[in-house]
Amino acid sequence: KMYRHSTANGAMLWQNAVMAVYPYHHGYYFYPRADVLGFNHDDHLKETLRWNHEGANMRLVDTDEIVTELNFERGKQIGVVMPTGLDCMVEVQFYFTTVPVPCDYEAILQAQYGIHWDRPEPRGRKRTEHESKVVSVEESDSIMENG
Repeated sequence: KMYRHSTANGAMLWQNAVMAVYPYHHGYYFYPRADVLGFNHDDHLKETLRWNHEGANMRLVDTDEIVTELNFERGKQIGVVMPTGLDCMVEVQFYFTTVPVPCDYEAILQAQYGIHWDRPEPRGRKRTEHESKVVSVEESDSIMENG
């Protein structure tokens, strides 16, 4: 894939980017989930099941099954299957600059986090607290407005 960046004189260049997503079935891509037994595995299971219940698309990559409580241990690799070919990019504002994002970024975010992808969730600060914390719509709006 390609990405664009500015040089010191303001010229725009396209360069190859390192892939963090991998080709999957039907022209889609998957993003692997790093689960480490004894570190974040149990918390990732809770997040994965909750997000899948809310419309995410986390699957066992080797069998193409949606992750459930019954098959979570069985998969060799869990990944978010993104409904995109990553063939269209658009630049969006990001703080003081713009960054290229896939045209169908909302569908990608829903595949990762479910239908509530646009609600920020506070994260734990301790090494043992990896699971996302659910916040209300009001708290989410306050975080988005006030930082």
